[in-house]
Amino acid sequence: MSYDHRRRPSLLWPLLLIGVGVILLLSNLGVLPQNAFSILWRFWPLMLVMIGLDILLGRRSTAGSIIVSLLALLLMGGIICFMLLSRNGPSVLESVDTVSRQDAPVRAPLLDYETATITIDWASAPASLYALSDSNQLIDGRISYIGQLIFDIESNGSHADINLDTRASGFVFPANSSDRAGRWEIGLHPDVQYDLVLDASSGSADYDLSQLQINSLIIDASSGPLTIALPETGKIEAVIDGGSGLIIIRLPNSLEAQIALDKGSGAFIPSQRFSRNNAGADNRDGDEIWVTESFQQAENYVILKIDQGSGAVRVE
Repeated sequence: MSYDHRRRPSLLWPLLLIGVGVILLLSNLGVLPQNAFSILWRFWPLMLVMIGLDILLGRRSTAGSIIVSLLALLLMGGIICFMLLSRNGPSVLESVDTVSRQDAPVRAPLLDYETATITIDWASAPASLYALSDSNQLIDGRISYIGQLIFDIESNGSHADINLDTRASGFVFPANSSDRAGRWEIGLHPDVQYDLVLDASSGSADYDLSQLQINSLIIDASSGPLTIALPETGKIEAVIDGGSGLIIIRLPNSLEAQIALDKGSGAFIPSQRFSRNNAGADNRDGDEIWVTESFQQAENYVILKIDQGSGAVRVE
């Protein structure tokens, strides 16, 4: 007895390609809106649903393949109807935002500020944070973004609270491929004491804090590579929530350190200055404790909590 193990050909992919081709052709002919591809991209989750149905049903039986094919045709027909309706009024397209990248300065004067809390939700563009030189600004930089810029400043005597973020309403699709580029470059005045809350993103980031005065530091890392140069002096409390990207922490010789490490799947590579505390004893939370030799007597130190993800962490 022999069995036919040949795989049934899928009709889904040919139908999807034909449907996308028809939509683009109608758009070029002026029947559908010029931003038809942006509207089509909004429905990409439904494409995943169709692929899943094709795997579960379409490749098991002829009837399943016919059902999935009919659903694919209905999907394409519904998308085309949606595009045709969108020509009759802007309300249908309010959730599809096709905008160009914008460049904007972010600047606030130093005034009499002595302390500041800076919260930055970085976009996916490459980012750098550094100390200003010869400046009368508390914060000064330039960012490239898509959507709405949020730059809020609140004053409370000699203290400032600054929140920098971007927000896009609905689905944002860049108008052209060049809009995917851009940088975030932010400088802070070195004479102010800071509490920093930094939400990193998928872009590469370089936080040069070596010439800044830092009281506390919270970093939520993501998939992008991240380099953090710590200040040369101070009593710093820091928390780093690791992601999948490589994290490099540069510890100056003038700064001692204690690291509580919640080990992830990535490699942890401390410098030769560190040793595992008490021959590898962990704290009550199960964290690995790593310390530099003179941490207990240090005047300048950082107490660092690292919740490591899948990315490697290296301390230099």
